[in-house]
This record gives sequence, structure tokens and C-alpha cells, in this order.
Amino acid sequence: MKEKSALKNLAMQMAASCLKPVNGFPFRGMYGGIGQILTFHRVIPESNRQRIWSNSYLEVTTGYLEKVIRYYKSNNFEFLSLDDLVSKGFNMSRKFVIFTFDDGFRDNLTFALPILRKYNVPLNIYITTDFIDKKTILWWNIVEDVILQNDELTFEWFGEKIHFQCTSPTEKNNTFGRIHSLIQEGTHLTIYDRALMFCQIFKVDPFSSITELALSWNEVRQLCNDKLVTLGAHTVSHPVLSRLSDEGALGEIGQSKRRIEQETGKEVKHFAYPFGGKKEASLREYEMARQCGFDTAVTLVSASVLREHQNMMYQLPRIAVGMSMDEVTFDLLRFGVIQMMRNDGKPLT
Repeated sequence: MKEKSALKNLAMQMAASCLKPVNGFPFRGMYGGIGQILTFHRVIPESNRQRIWSNSYLEVTTGYLEKVIRYYKSNNFEFLSLDDLVSKGFNMSRKFVIFTFDDGFRDNLTFALPILRKYNVPLNIYITTDFIDKKTILWWNIVEDVILQNDELTFEWFGEKIHFQCTSPTEKNNTFGRIHSLIQEGTHLTIYDRALMFCQIFKVDPFSSITELALSWNEVRQLCNDKLVTLGAHTVSHPVLSRLSDEGALGEIGQSKRRIEQETGKEVKHFAYPFGGKKEASLREYEMARQCGFDTAVTLVSASVLREHQNMMYQLPRIAVGMSMDEVTFDLLRFGVIQMMRNDGKPLT
């Protein structure tokens, strides 16, 4: 407890120092901003099931989600939907927070929504339509399951014999990293084809995981009829948009919007760029989101929302949330200290 209290005091001291202008810029105002958009993916119940820790970074537990909500409530943040952000025109009397969830996992409905409803917190979900159509291979989950079920793996990969000893948790984690690289970064075929090949080697149904974990269209319709829920688009197949041609990128963005509208009968006004870093989405993609008729589009550039973003509605920043983030981390984010360090002290524009 003493250590945690000391860390919190240090965070407050760092935050207080941000009140002082440096090179003419008041860091607290510049980096703390007027609000934050948070990014989640999966929400799962507490479990003793064996896991490979490096494959759980997209997950938070139900208890952790509730702690995050309580943190922002205790610090007097206003909980907004994406529609609220547009309609209020950035004229908020206090700081705001927006909870967003990417891809379209079923646990957003079964586990996240009940907790958010308990606190009357809006739920904003960005849908990847291939997720809902069960066309995506969640190969990272399949790789994890194969490793957990075996103490060693031997297979042939493009003519090379691969062998992994994976008895201990550390060996299993290292094996996961190596196989993840084989599929994610290989030069032969596409990622999809390499993932499919891995499934064929180990005789695993490539679509079993997505069938279990992704929302159905009926569940999407159930969500969009809930007054707390706002649906957004997240492309068709979750590609790196910057690597696609103009036609391909525009198609991914526009088709996902139209498909969700067709299935739900409701207009989709918000968009999230897959991966969302500066290398994955920039001026071309921002303009495409505008052309497709969205009101907002969000990145994964880790920063608070500034008042200046009112004129940059197609490049709104988001802060990715993970289980390693504690109260001290959120204090540092609230005052803009982490954002300041990530941006090397440069002005945000």
C-alpha cells in the first residue's frame, strides 16, 4: 500500500509540474485535453484457465472494466457516446470519456454491456463486417490453443522443418511469439493463407474461434436497438488501409458502412481505422472517411482529445486500455503526462 501511495504521489507531482509552461506551452492543458476516447476489444470474466500471457493483451476482465468506469466517475468525467461528442460541439462543462470497443466480439454484448448499463455508460462498438460474417481467421487464438495442448511441436513450414519445445509457461510464450512471427511477417503467400496453412497442419477448423467469439448479425441488431449503444464501422476485412490502392481502401471503408446500415436499418456515422497508427492511416484515409459520409473517425494515436480536434473530426485520437494499466497510469493520462512523454514534449496539432 505504501508503494502504491508513493507512486500516486509521484504521479501527482509530475502532473502538477505540467501546470508550468515550458517553451510557452502549458503542458497540462495541451496534453490533458478536454477528454479521452478509450479503446477496448474483448471483455471476459475472471478465469483460472491457462493462458499464454502475450496473447491476452486485447482482453480485460469484467472486474477491471468496472474499475476503469469507477475511476472516471470518481474524477468527475462525463460519459459520452460518439453521437454526444458531435452534438455537443466540444462545448463540455467538464472533461469527458468515451468507451469504444473494436471488431465486434460477442462478449461486448454478454459481459461489457451489463456492466456499462449498471453505470449508465454509453457503449460504442466498431464493427468489422467479416467478423460478423465469420470470414476472419482468429489465428492467434488457434495458435495459443495448439501450443497449450502440446509440450512440443514439430512441423514443416515452406520446406523448413520447425521444432519447438513448449513445456513450461515461458517456453509456451516464446513459442507463441515465434509462430506469431511466422504467420504475421512471412513473405510467402498472404497472412490469411499462412494462417490457413497452420490450421491445416494441425487439423484445426480455421473458423471455429470466430464462430464462437464474434457477434452474429441478429446480436448486432439487438445491440443497435439498445439506447446506450452506438455502432460504427471498422472496414470489411480489417486491412492496413495505407497498403491498399485508393479504390481498395475506399471500398473497405464505404462497404463496411453500407453493409451495417443494410443489416440494421440505421445510419452508421462513425468509423475506426484498423490498427490506427500514423503509418496505417493518414491524410488520404482521413479524407476517405469524410467522403464516405461519417461524422467522426478515430485513430489509435495515443493522446487526449483537444478542443482543436473539433476541426479534425476524422483523426480523433484514442488511448488503448490494457490490464497492466493501474490507477497511477490513469492519473498520468488524466493530466497528460504520458501523452507529453510520448510526443517528446512537442505541441499537439
